[in-house]
Amino acid sequence: MKRKARQVHLKRTFIALVLLAAATLPSRAQSEFEGVITQSAKSDFRRSLARVKLGFNVPGVMFQDRFLPDVQLEEKAEYWGVVIDRRGLILVHASGFGLFQRDAKNIRAATSRGDGNYRPADLLGIDKRTELVLLHSNQFHNSNLALANQLEDPEPFFASYAGGKWYLKKHRILSMKGERFLPESTLILESSRLDDRQQLVGSLVLNRKGRLAGLVTRFKEGLSSRAKAVYRILPTPVLLASARRIGNTRRTIEAGWLGIMLDLSPGIARLTDILHHSPAEKAGLQEGDVLMKIGGQPLNCLEDLGMAIRWTGPGSKLDLTIARAGRIRHLSTVLQAHPVENRIWAIDIRESLPAQGRTTSPVQLSYQKTQLFPLPQLGIVLEPLNAELASEFGLPVHKGLIIRHLSNDSPAFHYFRTDDVVIRINGQMICCASGLHLALPQSRKGKVVIDFYRDGELQSVQVNAASFRRAKR
Repeated sequence: MKRKARQVHLKRTFIALVLLAAATLPSRAQSEFEGVITQSAKSDFRRSLARVKLGFNVPGVMFQDRFLPDVQLEEKAEYWGVVIDRRGLILVHASGFGLFQRDAKNIRAATSRGDGNYRPADLLGIDKRTELVLLHSNQFHNSNLALANQLEDPEPFFASYAGGKWYLKKHRILSMKGERFLPESTLILESSRLDDRQQLVGSLVLNRKGRLAGLVTRFKEGLSSRAKAVYRILPTPVLLASARRIGNTRRTIEAGWLGIMLDLSPGIARLTDILHHSPAEKAGLQEGDVLMKIGGQPLNCLEDLGMAIRWTGPGSKLDLTIARAGRIRHLSTVLQAHPVENRIWAIDIRESLPAQGRTTSPVQLSYQKTQLFPLPQLGIVLEPLNAELASEFGLPVHKGLIIRHLSNDSPAFHYFRTDDVVIRINGQMICCASGLHLALPQSRKGKVVIDFYRDGELQSVQVNAASFRRAKR
């Protein structure tokens, strides 16, 4: 079943969609301060801030159920970075950019002092575990912010950005402790002085001398109360360790990957799917298992679970405690690196498009987005099936991959059509692009049996495995 089509004329239109990582950024060269801190610390703080743009090209776009490979889409995000070294090294916490699923070679960076004049910056590497990016820019030599080895002040300053201004406010710390399987520390603040608890997320933590002591990454609503607000922060030693490792090797620090899908209900970590040939499958995890502990430590929330897996890193052993059929079981596995998934934005444009022909300037469009997964080696673009789409297609299953595009010269073109829904490969359920990518290489010879729905009817096809192997080279 297809959505109603509108006639659209597109020929190599360039569309630039900008994601802002924080509130609207200021147009002035210098942001204003509110709070009490020494004048020298204010000056150092201003000089050490860099506005950073990250860009990532994605190949083509979906529009009203049609894949348009000639529409070039650039995903952009804008952040504040901190200069941490007099040589012009800039550290950016690129939250929300999906770094752990991206190839650093395809990311571009530019920096500005806040005057709107951006210059290209060298991307030295990324830490996919913590979403940190290390850049180098000649604009910021000798502009670094002083760093604190630890947070000792009972009432440090929190530098947060909102409404075009930087706000420096003191908050009283009730307690702070490190977490065994997380890079973050837990910071508990007295909440009586907090007007907006979420506003502190992304804040820089400064001591009374204006030295950087950490970065606030998350607000823990479930652990907070009227009297206290609980946050996770990346302390300066963790930030520096990542920066030094990237700076010394000029290589990306990979995140750990387990290969599970979870029930998103709050307060539970129930597994809804296990990706084949993943560390989770090798450990013996099964659908319906409930994760209770990692390395003997209880899970407080799903965010902590994801962070713990990424932080543990590929090649590291991970001990798991699960509940299955009323019994507690102890399992272990060795994590792998997260598969790089080149994602496409599917856009539903709500306004008229540019006229025919190539445009040279970015076009701002009103849109909604979802995630698609291109597999160039197979010549297909996939969209994960969900309950709403399953109902639209009239399918009895909610797991699978919808084929949204087929290249005419691809191996898959001879077997499938657009809107076919792949559900199994050699009897194994497929629920995401990673699962398909992992399942296909396992069939080294002979035939690959693929089950799929076409027009609501379940069908099967035997595919020559050798053709897929040749396509992957």
